[in-house]
Amino acid sequence: MHLRAGRWFADAGFIEEGIQHMIAAGEVEEAVGLLAAVRYDLLNRERFGRLSSLCNLFPEEAAGISPELLLARAWDAHTMRFDIAELAALTGEIDTLIARLDLAPDRARLLKAENDILKGIALYYDLDPAGSLAHCARGLEDIPRTAYTVRAFAWLYSIGSLHMMGDLSGAYEAINQARHEDLAVPGIRRARNAAAAGFINWMTADLPGLLKTGEYTLQLTGSTDQNITEVWGHYFLASAFYHRNNLTEARRHAERAFAQRRLNRGYFAIYSGFILALVDQVSGNPEQMQETMDQTLAYAIELQSTPLIAAAQAFQVELDIQQGNIQRAVQWAEQALPVIRFAALPLFFAPPLTVPKALLAAGDIANPELLGDYLRRLREHLEAIHNTRFLIETLALEAMFHDTQGNERAAFAALEHSLVLAQPSGFIRLYVDLGAGMKKLLGRLPAKRDLSAYISGINSAFPKTPTASKDGGLVEPLTDREMEVLSLLAGRYSNKEIAAELSISPMTVKRHTINIYQKLYVQGRREAVEAARTYGILE
Repeated sequence: MHLRAGRWFADAGFIEEGIQHMIAAGEVEEAVGLLAAVRYDLLNRERFGRLSSLCNLFPEEAAGISPELLLARAWDAHTMRFDIAELAALTGEIDTLIARLDLAPDRARLLKAENDILKGIALYYDLDPAGSLAHCARGLEDIPRTAYTVRAFAWLYSIGSLHMMGDLSGAYEAINQARHEDLAVPGIRRARNAAAAGFINWMTADLPGLLKTGEYTLQLTGSTDQNITEVWGHYFLASAFYHRNNLTEARRHAERAFAQRRLNRGYFAIYSGFILALVDQVSGNPEQMQETMDQTLAYAIELQSTPLIAAAQAFQVELDIQQGNIQRAVQWAEQALPVIRFAALPLFFAPPLTVPKALLAAGDIANPELLGDYLRRLREHLEAIHNTRFLIETLALEAMFHDTQGNERAAFAALEHSLVLAQPSGFIRLYVDLGAGMKKLLGRLPAKRDLSAYISGINSAFPKTPTASKDGGLVEPLTDREMEVLSLLAGRYSNKEIAAELSISPMTVKRHTINIYQKLYVQGRREAVEAARTYGILE
């Protein structure tokens, strides 16, 4: 009965029901065959969430009879949860199963080719671009053009590997080759291969190129079923607009990408959430920022992704630093410093850079030799993998570190190197988000004609200095209660501790801190305390 129902549902296009009935009938192999029959179609239509749901219908022991099921689970690990360790482990299981089963030669060849592409993805993140490129090339030889999305992933990581090896012209040539496959898909325009350029634009710090790629991607995906690729387009534009300090456009595109997380499931919603939270933070809306971060972390938990949960927690530290919640940020950084792994870093947020940000924000660096060595190794790593975007920021952090150690010459050299790399694309927020310490360092940097206009543009984006009245006070002075809150902020009290000390609610404390930030023209606790001391409000 179950088997007949399962076949009827399958013939009618009700795949989930068909699989469930076939499994209930004990016909697991037939159920797996149904999954295998729709797998490429779901991937081509970017229905990654549905493929994940189908995989979850099968009992664990079913993986031991079907390479196709293991391959589907491997795509789920990558596209949904961004779990590269799980992906790498699954490729080994797939190899073992293919070798054990007596498969028809053509089927075995296709399965091995698809697994080669998955291995190539894992090798890219393992910093083996040559191995990644070789495996992706082997996969492209045998995977048919009808498996468009599988081939697009092979092209994406071939392109990324060429860039990582320093062959930028080869990467762009590969993009041009891959775009022919976009155009060859019958009946519908495709953009996934062309959109791969966005990741190269980002890593090469090419914001104008990133804007063009984002706009092109949206033009080609607006009326199609390429919903995940459309999210890429919004994500690219949000990233570029944010760093050019166009917060209105950054918010618009980040909101569009983040709002689609239920329909178009996958890890790009997490990184779009990061951008949206950052826009909220620098726009002086900490309550909305925290709501966005809570939603982002909840989504990572819903995806059951350990790597994405860790990324969301690290990004919360990034925001803590901007808000002046230094104690929690330093605790995280001190724990992460000895164990954090340098990686490919192709996305908007790079946790390895949060470590030195937290330690520098603390002011009193407990182990300057360790931090200096960490920054040097991070810079050398980014140079080796040709990631200019995060090299620019690491050089800026090195400049701030050298400045704390009294080595002004090294600080100026590192900052100038950073600015020279950043100027062509007009990065603004990268420097502004580093806070008052960066503003002071930019103000002391010896003027150079070719950088002066650019530095002036960066300086104009920093929060304004509080305005003085004729008697030397603030135009809008702090109330007595706000002064009490500010004094406790300077003592590094948390909001809960301030609430307990003053016998008020945490929400009231939050309202007072927002008023303080607005009156002092700052974005967070640390800057508020620095501004108050500079202005003479605090001792």
